Amino acid sequence: MRYLISLIQVFLFSSCFMQSANGAEFTLFNNRLFMPAQINGHQTQALLDSGAEMSLIDTRYALANSLTPEGEAVARGTGGQQAVQFVSGAEIKVDQAYLDNQTLIALDLTDISERLIGRPLTLVVGRSLFDRGPVWIDFTTNELQLVSPLDKSGDQWSKRLKHAEKLPLREHKGIKQIPVFLEGKKVWADFDLGNGSGAMISRKLATELGLLSPERITGTKRGGGIGGEVTRQTILIKELKIGGKSFSDLTIAVDDTDDSSSMNVGTHLLKHFSLLVDFPSDSLYLSQQ
Repeated sequence: MRYLISLIQVFLFSSCFMQSANGAEFTLFNNRLFMPAQINGHQTQALLDSGAEMSLIDTRYALANSLTPEGEAVARGTGGQQAVQFVSGAEIKVDQAYLDNQTLIALDLTDISERLIGRPLTLVVGRSLFDRGPVWIDFTTNELQLVSPLDKSGDQWSKRLKHAEKLPLREHKGIKQIPVFLEGKKVWADFDLGNGSGAMISRKLATELGLLSPERITGTKRGGGIGGEVTRQTILIKELKIGGKSFSDLTIAVDDTDDSSSMNVGTHLLKHFSLLVDFPSDSLYLSQQ
């Protein structure tokens, strides 16, 4: 779930972590990952979103738990613009990861909760969780494990990654991207675990590749995150390849946002792998299920 912020102030954040020995269980709900979390000692369920540049908190939830939103700014998302505030100095705990001195974007998440998620949404933990070190996500067992960088080459991980394919990650406008092959053409796509609604392609790229011919167009689809609902055109893609796995005859949405990335792939497709997500090393390991 990607968004850009016009900041009134500039904030710095830091994080630290401890290794989780056995991992923690996550819930996959509507192709989105939820885990138990704490913010300043208050228990909640957090949506994990590798495509969020900053973490989000629902304004009403923040106020109910003595977290005071301050300042003002405008968040620009795929659905338009929305006024936001900030909660600073927060401590977030997810499994054994402690993300301290966090600045969160505070906004009304009611629309996203009801329209996109289908359950209450109070906290979205963004890429700061992934920036602190490697994260193992196993969709066969619903296990998430925080990995010490020193242990990544140990026997346990050597076995897990024996048949895994390593893809590079690159930074693009605050989001990590992976290379995919769209009908044979290499494209860099946002790696977005917060997107449970399906892959997207920018209208610019779809036009360049000739993917908007009448026989390709399949209809429309409702979408849009921060800023509200939008209706997107959908088109048929003959093949999309991620690592060594090919997905055939996919229906994907066309993103009309002016500054949208070429592509965005989310959990709808990534759940077909077990993943070792290593942002600090700009690496993603994929094991096909």
